[in-house]
Amino acid sequence: MAGIAVYVINLARRPDRLEAVGDRLAAAGVSFQRVDAADARACDRAELEQSQWSGPIGALGDGARACTASHFRAWRKLLDSVHSHALVLEDDVEVDPALAEVLADPSWLRADLVKVEKFNADRPSRLLLGRSLGLAPGGREVRPLLSRHTGSAGYIISRRGAALALSYAGRVRVPVDHFLFNATVSDFAAAIGPAILVQPVVWQSIEVGGTTDIVNARAQLPRGQRWRRSLVRAWHEVRLLPWQLGLLLSGRGKVVTVQVSSPLG
Repeated sequence: MAGIAVYVINLARRPDRLEAVGDRLAAAGVSFQRVDAADARACDRAELEQSQWSGPIGALGDGARACTASHFRAWRKLLDSVHSHALVLEDDVEVDPALAEVLADPSWLRADLVKVEKFNADRPSRLLLGRSLGLAPGGREVRPLLSRHTGSAGYIISRRGAALALSYAGRVRVPVDHFLFNATVSDFAAAIGPAILVQPVVWQSIEVGGTTDIVNARAQLPRGQRWRRSLVRAWHEVRLLPWQLGLLLSGRGKVVTVQVSSPLG
Protein backbone atom coordinates (compact mmCIF):
# COMPACT_ATOMS: atom_id res chain seq x y z
CA MET A 1 0.00 0.00 0.00
CA ALA A 2 1.26 3.50 -0.89
CA GLY A 3 2.48 5.84 1.84
CA ILE A 4 1.34 9.28 2.95
CA ALA A 5 -0.95 11.28 0.67
CA VAL A 6 -1.14 15.06 1.10
CA TYR A 7 -4.55 16.73 0.97
CA VAL A 8 -5.17 20.48 1.09
CA ILE A 9 -8.71 21.53 2.03
CA ASN A 10 -9.64 24.61 0.03
CA LEU A 11 -12.79 26.60 -0.72
CA ALA A 12 -13.45 27.09 -4.43
CA ARG A 13 -13.86 30.83 -3.82
CA ARG A 14 -10.41 31.12 -2.22
CA PRO A 15 -7.94 30.42 -5.06
CA ASP A 16 -5.62 32.96 -3.40
CA ARG A 17 -5.14 30.61 -0.48
CA LEU A 18 -4.55 27.62 -2.71
CA GLU A 19 -1.90 29.50 -4.65
CA ALA A 20 -0.15 30.68 -1.47
CA VAL A 21 -0.07 27.30 0.26
CA GLY A 22 0.82 25.61 -3.03
CA ASP A 23 3.87 27.84 -3.33
CA ARG A 24 4.97 26.85 0.21
CA LEU A 25 4.51 23.15 -0.47
CA ALA A 26 6.31 23.34 -3.81
CA ALA A 27 9.26 25.09 -2.14
CA ALA A 28 9.41 22.22 0.37
CA GLY A 29 9.26 19.61 -2.44
CA VAL A 30 5.80 18.32 -1.47
CA SER A 31 3.06 17.58 -4.00
CA PHE A 32 -0.58 17.56 -2.93
CA GLN A 33 -4.17 16.95 -3.96
CA ARG A 34 -6.88 19.54 -3.43
CA VAL A 35 -9.98 18.62 -1.41
CA ASP A 36 -12.94 20.83 -2.22
CA ALA A 37 -14.02 22.41 1.06
CA ALA A 38 -17.67 22.39 2.06
CA ASP A 39 -18.96 25.97 1.76
CA ALA A 40 -21.29 27.06 4.57
CA ARG A 41 -23.01 29.38 2.07
CA ALA A 42 -24.03 26.54 -0.24
CA CYS A 43 -23.41 23.25 1.56
CA ASP A 44 -25.87 20.40 1.40
CA ARG A 45 -27.69 20.25 4.74
CA ALA A 46 -26.99 16.52 4.96
CA GLU A 47 -23.27 17.29 5.09
CA LEU A 48 -23.75 19.91 7.78
CA GLU A 49 -25.77 17.41 9.80
CA GLN A 50 -22.68 15.25 10.22
CA SER A 51 -22.22 17.69 13.12
CA GLN A 52 -24.90 18.53 15.62
CA TRP A 53 -25.88 22.18 16.13
CA SER A 54 -24.75 22.28 19.76
CA GLY A 55 -22.57 20.37 22.18
CA PRO A 56 -20.64 20.39 25.46
CA ILE A 57 -18.79 23.63 24.72
CA GLY A 58 -21.64 25.52 23.09
CA ALA A 59 -23.39 26.12 19.79
CA LEU A 60 -21.81 25.30 16.44
CA GLY A 61 -22.45 27.72 13.60
CA ASP A 62 -22.77 26.60 10.00
CA GLY A 63 -19.18 27.72 9.34
CA ALA A 64 -17.78 25.36 11.98
CA ARG A 65 -20.06 22.56 10.80
CA ALA A 66 -18.95 23.08 7.18
CA CYS A 67 -15.34 22.91 8.35
CA THR A 68 -16.07 19.52 9.91
CA ALA A 69 -17.77 18.41 6.69
CA SER A 70 -14.62 19.39 4.78
CA HIS A 71 -12.47 17.14 6.96
CA PHE A 72 -15.02 14.33 6.48
CA ARG A 73 -14.43 14.72 2.74
CA ALA A 74 -10.68 14.35 3.24
CA TRP A 75 -11.10 11.22 5.36
CA ARG A 76 -13.35 9.64 2.73
CA LYS A 77 -10.81 10.51 0.06
CA LEU A 78 -8.15 8.63 2.03
CA LEU A 79 -10.34 5.53 2.31
CA ASP A 80 -11.04 5.69 -1.45
CA SER A 81 -7.30 5.82 -2.19
CA VAL A 82 -4.43 3.33 -2.11
CA HIS A 83 -2.61 5.25 0.62
CA SER A 84 -2.02 4.06 4.18
CA HIS A 85 -2.10 7.58 5.65
CA ALA A 86 -2.91 11.14 4.69
CA LEU A 87 -1.50 14.46 5.79
CA VAL A 88 -4.55 16.71 5.96
CA LEU A 89 -3.79 20.42 5.68
CA GLU A 90 -6.00 23.46 5.81
CA ASP A 91 -5.09 26.06 3.21
CA ASP A 92 -3.59 28.71 5.49
CA VAL A 93 -0.38 27.02 6.65
CA GLU A 94 3.27 27.86 6.48
CA VAL A 95 5.50 24.85 5.83
CA ASP A 96 8.81 23.88 7.39
CA PRO A 97 11.38 22.69 4.81
CA ALA A 98 11.63 19.42 6.79
CA LEU A 99 8.08 18.40 5.82
CA ALA A 100 9.15 16.35 2.79
CA GLU A 101 11.59 14.34 4.90
CA VAL A 102 8.90 13.63 7.50
CA LEU A 103 6.55 12.37 4.78
CA ALA A 104 9.08 10.24 2.92
CA ASP A 105 8.48 7.04 4.88
CA PRO A 106 5.39 6.27 7.03
CA SER A 107 7.11 3.50 9.02
CA TRP A 108 7.74 5.88 11.95
CA LEU A 109 4.02 6.33 12.58
CA ARG A 110 3.00 4.56 15.78
CA ALA A 111 -0.36 6.32 16.25
CA ASP A 112 -3.45 6.59 14.06
CA LEU A 113 -3.56 10.36 14.46
CA VAL A 114 -0.47 12.59 14.71
CA LYS A 115 -0.75 16.35 14.98
CA VAL A 116 2.08 17.99 13.03
CA GLU A 117 0.83 21.55 13.53
CA LYS A 118 1.56 24.12 16.22
CA PHE A 119 -1.60 26.03 17.14
CA ASN A 120 -1.02 29.73 17.95
CA ALA A 121 2.41 29.67 16.34
CA ASP A 122 3.38 33.07 17.70
CA ARG A 123 3.94 31.69 21.21
CA PRO A 124 5.14 28.43 22.79
CA SER A 125 2.74 25.97 24.41
CA ARG A 126 3.48 23.83 27.44
CA LEU A 127 1.73 20.51 26.93
CA LEU A 128 1.42 17.30 28.90
CA LEU A 129 2.82 14.57 26.65
CA GLY A 130 3.36 10.85 27.09
CA ARG A 131 6.51 8.80 26.71
CA SER A 132 8.24 8.96 23.36
CA LEU A 133 6.87 6.77 20.57
CA GLY A 134 10.07 7.21 18.58
CA LEU A 135 11.49 9.64 16.07
CA ALA A 136 10.20 10.83 12.74
CA PRO A 137 12.71 11.16 9.89
CA GLY A 138 14.92 14.12 10.67
CA GLY A 139 14.89 13.49 14.41
CA ARG A 140 11.62 15.04 15.57
CA GLU A 141 10.12 13.18 18.51
CA VAL A 142 6.59 11.76 18.52
CA ARG A 143 4.73 11.72 21.84
CA PRO A 144 1.15 10.95 22.92
CA LEU A 145 -0.87 14.13 23.39
CA LEU A 146 -2.29 14.01 26.94
CA SER A 147 -3.64 17.55 27.18
CA ARG A 148 -5.80 19.64 24.88
CA HIS A 149 -4.05 21.32 21.96
CA THR A 150 -6.60 22.30 19.37
CA GLY A 151 -6.24 23.40 15.78
CA SER A 152 -6.87 21.16 12.77
CA ALA A 153 -4.60 22.79 10.18
CA GLY A 154 -2.15 19.90 9.93
CA TYR A 155 -2.31 16.25 11.00
CA ILE A 156 -1.51 12.77 9.69
CA ILE A 157 -4.32 10.25 9.97
CA SER A 158 -4.27 6.52 9.18
CA ARG A 159 -6.95 4.59 7.32
CA ARG A 160 -8.07 3.14 10.64
CA GLY A 161 -8.26 6.60 12.16
CA ALA A 162 -10.22 7.94 9.22
CA ALA A 163 -12.71 5.06 9.35
CA LEU A 164 -13.23 5.58 13.09
CA ALA A 165 -13.67 9.34 12.65
CA LEU A 166 -16.24 8.80 9.89
CA SER A 167 -18.20 6.45 12.14
CA TYR A 168 -19.07 9.49 14.28
CA ALA A 169 -21.09 11.12 11.47
CA GLY A 170 -24.16 12.70 13.03
CA ARG A 171 -22.62 12.55 16.51
CA VAL A 172 -19.94 15.25 16.26
CA ARG A 173 -20.88 17.84 18.89
CA VAL A 174 -17.79 20.09 18.94
CA PRO A 175 -15.69 21.88 16.30
CA VAL A 176 -13.48 19.52 14.32
CA ASP A 177 -10.24 20.52 16.07
CA HIS A 178 -11.76 19.68 19.45
CA PHE A 179 -13.19 16.47 17.98
CA LEU A 180 -9.68 15.43 16.95
CA PHE A 181 -7.50 16.76 19.79
CA ASN A 182 -9.56 17.47 22.92
CA ALA A 183 -10.33 14.32 24.89
CA THR A 184 -12.13 16.37 27.55
CA VAL A 185 -15.10 16.80 25.18
CA SER A 186 -14.56 14.23 22.40
CA ASP A 187 -15.12 10.49 22.65
CA PHE A 188 -13.23 10.10 19.37
CA ALA A 189 -10.13 11.87 20.70
CA ALA A 190 -10.27 9.76 23.87
CA ALA A 191 -10.56 6.57 21.81
CA ILE A 192 -7.93 7.32 19.14
CA GLY A 193 -5.23 8.63 21.51
CA PRO A 194 -3.65 11.30 19.29
CA ALA A 195 0.07 12.01 19.27
CA ILE A 196 2.00 15.16 18.40
CA LEU A 197 5.21 15.85 16.52
CA VAL A 198 7.75 17.83 18.56
CA GLN A 199 8.55 20.22 17.00
CA PRO A 200 5.87 21.02 14.36
CA VAL A 201 6.34 21.17 10.60
CA VAL A 202 3.30 23.33 9.71
CA TRP A 203 1.53 26.25 11.37
CA GLN A 204 -1.26 28.63 10.48
CA SER A 205 -0.25 32.00 9.06
CA ILE A 206 -2.23 35.08 8.13
CA GLU A 207 0.35 35.70 5.40
CA VAL A 208 -0.93 32.53 3.69
CA GLY A 209 -4.59 32.52 4.65
CA GLY A 210 -5.51 36.18 4.98
CA THR A 211 -8.90 36.67 6.62
CA THR A 212 -10.90 33.66 7.77
CA ASP A 213 -14.11 32.53 6.08
CA ILE A 214 -15.53 31.03 9.29
CA VAL A 215 -17.87 33.28 11.26
CA ASN A 216 -16.95 33.38 14.97
CA ALA A 217 -20.21 32.14 16.48
CA ARG A 218 -18.93 32.74 20.01
CA ALA A 219 -18.29 36.43 19.37
CA GLN A 220 -21.92 36.85 18.29
CA LEU A 221 -23.28 35.52 21.59
CA PRO A 222 -24.48 37.87 24.36
CA ARG A 223 -21.83 38.46 27.02
CA GLY A 224 -23.63 36.29 29.62
CA GLN A 225 -23.73 33.32 27.25
CA ARG A 226 -20.03 33.78 26.45
CA TRP A 227 -19.20 33.65 30.16
CA ARG A 228 -21.30 30.52 30.68
CA ARG A 229 -19.62 28.88 27.71
CA SER A 230 -16.17 29.70 29.12
CA LEU A 231 -17.13 28.22 32.50
CA VAL A 232 -18.41 25.03 30.87
CA ARG A 233 -15.14 24.67 28.93
CA ALA A 234 -13.16 25.17 32.14
CA TRP A 235 -15.21 22.50 33.92
CA HIS A 236 -14.47 19.96 31.18
CA GLU A 237 -10.76 20.76 31.48
CA VAL A 238 -10.78 20.31 35.27
CA ARG A 239 -12.42 16.88 35.02
CA LEU A 240 -9.20 15.37 33.62
CA LEU A 241 -6.85 17.02 36.10
CA PRO A 242 -6.64 14.06 38.55
CA TRP A 243 -5.78 11.68 35.71
CA GLN A 244 -3.25 14.12 34.25
CA LEU A 245 -1.61 14.71 37.64
CA GLY A 246 -1.32 10.97 38.11
CA LEU A 247 0.47 10.64 34.77
CA LEU A 248 2.81 13.48 35.67
CA LEU A 249 3.65 12.17 39.14
CA SER A 250 4.17 8.61 37.90
CA GLY A 251 6.55 9.70 35.17
CA ARG A 252 4.24 8.51 32.40
CA GLY A 253 3.62 12.12 31.43
CA LYS A 254 5.96 15.06 30.97
CA VAL A 255 5.36 18.77 30.41
CA VAL A 256 7.04 19.66 27.11
CA THR A 257 7.38 23.06 25.42
CA VAL A 258 6.13 22.91 21.85
CA GLN A 259 6.96 25.80 19.54
CA VAL A 260 7.66 26.68 15.96
CA SER A 261 11.40 26.21 15.65
CA SER A 262 11.96 27.84 12.28
CA PRO A 263 9.31 30.51 11.67
CA LEU A 264 9.27 31.94 8.18
CA GLY A 265 8.87 35.57 7.37
